[in-house]
Amino acid sequence: MKLKSYILLLVIVSFHDVLFGQLTPSIPPWINGGKPWWTGHPQIVKPPVVTQIIPGINKVAIIAHSISTGRDAEKLLARFRWQLVPLKKADGILVVCRSMLANPLNHSYGDIRSLDKDADMQMNICGELFHAYVYQINNDLSVSLVKHFSRRAHDLE
Repeated sequence: MKLKSYILLLVIVSFHDVLFGQLTPSIPPWINGGKPWWTGHPQIVKPPVVTQIIPGINKVAIIAHSISTGRDAEKLLARFRWQLVPLKKADGILVVCRSMLANPLNHSYGDIRSLDKDADMQMNICGELFHAYVYQINNDLSVSLVKHFSRRAHDLE
């Protein structure tokens, strides 16, 4: 009997603290629209989905020559909901490199091997900037730049 009364008291105190703002529960914004839980029944709302950032590119192959660039490439795949596929089935190529230059890779390459070699020549371990390039594969197997992102290496989540 004593144990039940302690549990009941703990529940009442906890509810009192939450209700009167002394303890603010952290509710993800996609549950109940970000409203407090006591305002109604929770409604599950899907988190916002990033739409296609580059039309026509859903399946990508990755070129990333270090551990840190590989991790960044995986984050970009998840963020933009791209599918990782072998090069023969890819719509585009995601190239991630680190460099101190503002724009280390060219806008187009005659073949994928040249692109891979140029990405490998960058300072992929200690460069200050992360660069993510998305290249489109042309019919003659040359590649053309579609999108370029860059950010500082210490800004990573």
